[in-house]
Amino acid sequence: ECRWFTRGWCLQELIAPKQLYFYDCTWTQRGDRISLSGRLGRITNIGRRTLLNPNRLSTLPVARRMSWAATRQTTRPKDTAYCLVGIFGVNMPLIYGEGANAFLRLQEAIALATEDLSLFAWAGPGGEASPDAPRYSGLLARSSAQFANCSQLRNNQELLQYDFRLFTMVNHCFRFQICLMTDARNGQYLMPLHCHMISVSRSCTIVLRLIKTGAGFVRHK
Repeated sequence: ECRWFTRGWCLQELIAPKQLYFYDCTWTQRGDRISLSGRLGRITNIGRRTLLNPNRLSTLPVARRMSWAATRQTTRPKDTAYCLVGIFGVNMPLIYGEGANAFLRLQEAIALATEDLSLFAWAGPGGEASPDAPRYSGLLARSSAQFANCSQLRNNQELLQYDFRLFTMVNHCFRFQICLMTDARNGQYLMPLHCHMISVSRSCTIVLRLIKTGAGFVRHK
C-alpha cells in the first residue's frame, strides 16, 4: 500500500495537475494519470472520467467529492478542511488553532456557493448513524468520514430546473424552499435531497428525516 493515497493533501495533487506521472522507489516511471486511470479509480473511488478530465470536477455532487476524502488523514484536524478548499472551489480564511471546526466552516462556504442538496446526504460509515449516536443532530457533518458511502451518488436532473435557490444560510441557520413529505408511521418529516445512490442492483432516492420543533426542524439520526 502507498501512503500517498491516504493523505488528505495528496487528493488535490492527484486531480489538479494537467499532467501527472508516477514513479516507483527506483525512479522508474510506471505510467501517468491517463494510462493508470482505471487502477487509480479503484483505489480512490474517483471516477475514471473525472481522472481523465478534471475540468468536470465542479459538475459532480458535493457529497461524492467529499467521499474521496473519507479515508484520508491529515496531521492537524483543521487540515481535513483546508485540503479540500480547492476541490470545491471555495474561499475561506485560515484561522489558527480552530481544529475540527474548520470542517464545519468548509461546509458553510460550500453552502453559500452552491445549492447542491447532497451536502446534507451524509450518514457515516456503515450507511447509517450509529445506534449510540445522539437522536438529533445538526445538518452539517462532523468530518468527511461521514460521506464514506456517497461515492456512487448522483444528483437528479430536476435540481437544475429551479429558478430560485433551494436553500439559503443566514447566521449559521438554513432556510429551505422544498416541499416536505410526512411519514405517518412516526410523525417525522422527509425532505428530498434531489439525489440518488446507484448500486449494482438498484437506485435509491435519498431523503433527510426531520423532526419539527418550536424553532424549526432538526435532523433525526
